[in-house]
Amino acid sequence: MDRITVISGPERRRAWTAEQKEALVLAACAPGAVVADVARAADVHPSLIHRWRRERTRRVCPSGTEVSFVPVVMKADACDGSPSERQPGLRFAAEIETRGAVIRFGDAARPELVRAILGSLR
Repeated sequence: MDRITVISGPERRRAWTAEQKEALVLAACAPGAVVADVARAADVHPSLIHRWRRERTRRVCPSGTEVSFVPVVMKADACDGSPSERQPGLRFAAEIETRGAVIRFGDAARPELVRAILGSLR
């Protein structure tokens, strides 16, 4: 007579919805989050979350687009500017120095405008 072994417990190959994957990736990308901790809480292997993150990055930034990073230095007084450059009552949300030029964005600058201006600097 043959022996049959029944393995109980959760199904090892699970189907994750796009919303579940997105939630886990965003949780793993939160400030101070540790991928291993997020994976352990969801009962998945950390490499699966890393794979989902790579897939999301490819979907958001297709390989045809050129992605580059530049170093950013944050200064506590960068929003104030020097008194000769500052306009009364105007505060800057960001000040970027590149190629000898200074670009300042105010608090009310629309994200698509900032993206277009910075994209034109390539």
